[in-house]
Amino acid sequence: TETQGEVTDANEIETQNEWEKSLKEIQLSGICRDDVLKIAESQLGYRESIEDYIIEEDGEQRGYSSYGAWYGEPYGEWSAMFVSFCLDYAGVKDYPLQSDPQKWLVELGDEKCNAYLSYDDYEPKPGDLVFFNMDSEEGADRVGIVAEVTERTDNSLAQIKTIEGDAENQVQYVTYNRDDPAILGYG
Repeated sequence: TETQGEVTDANEIETQNEWEKSLKEIQLSGICRDDVLKIAESQLGYRESIEDYIIEEDGEQRGYSSYGAWYGEPYGEWSAMFVSFCLDYAGVKDYPLQSDPQKWLVELGDEKCNAYLSYDDYEPKPGDLVFFNMDSEEGADRVGIVAEVTERTDNSLAQIKTIEGDAENQVQYVTYNRDDPAILGYG
């Protein structure tokens, strides 16, 4: 994988009014895929707090994030909370939001929702959610938003470029080969 993104200093403890300022100038089109991407792109460079944090039982430091605060878990792992934030502020209705990627994948795959497709059954499009298993334990442990899909050429493999939260403690672009075994599927 390749990561890239410009990191900016985040306010240490942001209120809802403060994070909504970052969304004020965005003109939503009413097209869900486009609007989710606009919201996600507006957040590029956000970094979790390095001054306000907790130490978990395993010794890992978890910084405060606005997306976690928005969701109600200010010190939680926030890849899914970031994506949920983007969906919510893009005005996506009747779509479940979640803080846990695996629970979200299961919920989307339920026949009642029927909004999850495995890697083999779907060609991704910008604005889709993409679920990953990054640690080789069973299940999804990360989720992002597909920003760009490129086809294979003579000189390069087919790739997807995502926008992910909590990627190295920030919101950034990440690029994967489309056949990356970490990719589980799409929502």
